[in-house]
Order: sequence, then C-alpha cells, then structure tokens
Amino acid sequence: MKSRSVILMIALLLALLVGSVAAQDSGETYTFSSGDQFAHPESWQVNDRQDFVTLDTSFGEIYMQDSDQLDFLGIDPEAALNTILREYHSVLQDTSAVLNRRGVTKLTIDDREALQYRYKTAAGQFGLVLAIRFSNDRAGIIDVVADAL
Repeated sequence: MKSRSVILMIALLLALLVGSVAAQDSGETYTFSSGDQFAHPESWQVNDRQDFVTLDTSFGEIYMQDSDQLDFLGIDPEAALNTILREYHSVLQDTSAVLNRRGVTKLTIDDREALQYRYKTAAGQFGLVLAIRFSNDRAGIIDVVADAL
C-alpha cells in the first residue's frame, strides 16, 4: 500500500484525536508533489507553502509534512521515529517548547509504526505531533497546535 493511503487514514485518525472534528465530513483531498495525499473537511483552509502545508481549523492549525519536506528540512525520513520527532522540533518549533517525551505513545496504523506525543509552546499553546512510517520506510509528520487539545 502506498504512503498516500496511509496519510488519508492519518487524517481520519487525527480527526478522532481532536474530538469535534470527527463529526465533519472529509470532502476535500490535498496532494503533495510527492504524490502523498490526505483528506480533510471542506471547512478547513489549506495553505500550501511549497509542500509545507498548514490547515486552518476551528480548533487550531495542523502542519502536514511529507517525507520529501523532511528531506528538504535536513531531517532523514528513514531515521528512527524518535530521532525524526526530536529533529523536527529542533528545526521547526519554538526552542523553548516543553516536550513531553515521557508521554510518547507508540501506535500501529495500518501495520505501520507511528509515535505521538504532546507538547506545550512557549506561547502557552498545546501541541500534538504524530510521526508515521510509510510503506517505503520513509516517514511523515502531522503536528496540531491549538489553545486547547
């Protein structure tokens, strides 16, 4: 199974993780230049910044990173998921964010390895980040930032 179907499933998993979003339909699909894609509710505004994609939602922002974007950022998408998460936060996030590395949850999504954990930004917002391994042994990131999660 290709990574694009995994990202579709991640979007659905993400909807379940953030509660009220689960009731919305996933009427739109976004496709990265790599071919990876995900579904999202029509009400979510997609902002495409050269494959750095954000989704504006009623509860906060979602940052979607495919494996090509991780490569671009200097993060090896074939590294261990813990390493990818650590490097992701050092490259993209506020360096004073409080990461709950002890709260890492291992997940299996469609027989693929995934890790998630929560964090808090210096600005007081809450975050939930998910890294998932695709069928081609590369990984991607979903990062949710909101005032409450």
